[in-house]
Amino acid sequence: MASRSHSTWSAIMAAAGPVACQPRKQAKTTVPAPDLPGRPDRLRRDFTATAPGMKWVGGITHIPTWQGFAHPAVVMDCFSGKIIGHAIAGHMRTGLVTEALAMAVRNCPPIRGVTVFHSDRGARCTSAEYTKFMTDRGILPSVGRTGSRYDNAAAESFNAILKKELVNRKVYSTRNHAIRDVTARTGSRCDRKRLHSAIDYQTPNQADTEWRQQHKAAA
Repeated sequence: MASRSHSTWSAIMAAAGPVACQPRKQAKTTVPAPDLPGRPDRLRRDFTATAPGMKWVGGITHIPTWQGFAHPAVVMDCFSGKIIGHAIAGHMRTGLVTEALAMAVRNCPPIRGVTVFHSDRGARCTSAEYTKFMTDRGILPSVGRTGSRYDNAAAESFNAILKKELVNRKVYSTRNHAIRDVTARTGSRCDRKRLHSAIDYQTPNQADTEWRQQHKAAA
């Protein structure tokens, strides 16, 4: 039988109804920084928080396309699971992380000397640009161990759900296609619709709004 292209098979599957989960190439998203000693893990796998803005977690994952990988970066508030910052690009430079953090700062202003941002030990999260960004805003850096998913389990869990429910069900011909699709899915849509057992089966937006209303009334 004559071979068929990926696009032909995708069209056949789309017409038939089922959605195929695509096998994925693996990309290395954590390149350890050379000066690892002295960088504390301030969370120690405790991803709970008593208020918004106390603990943030973040990470970068990869999305395969026919043009190469696209890389989304997210910042999540541990109190509600709300995605308060995100960015996506065809590179994994430091600017990708600081762009996501800049959105987080706008959406949920950090508490100087209190807010912790926890990430992996990649060089992007230890560069001079990153360090200056954090210091200028009074955000405390925290890092997990290299290669340990459990040390950044909250961010890893979000990335796994993103891949399971969206990325692995599609074939992206271009980086721009992946960027548009993931941008539309990340953030407000997840925050409005996804129920979390850790916050009494509310959405992140509901939990965040409820906390702010209660504390505004008590002020």
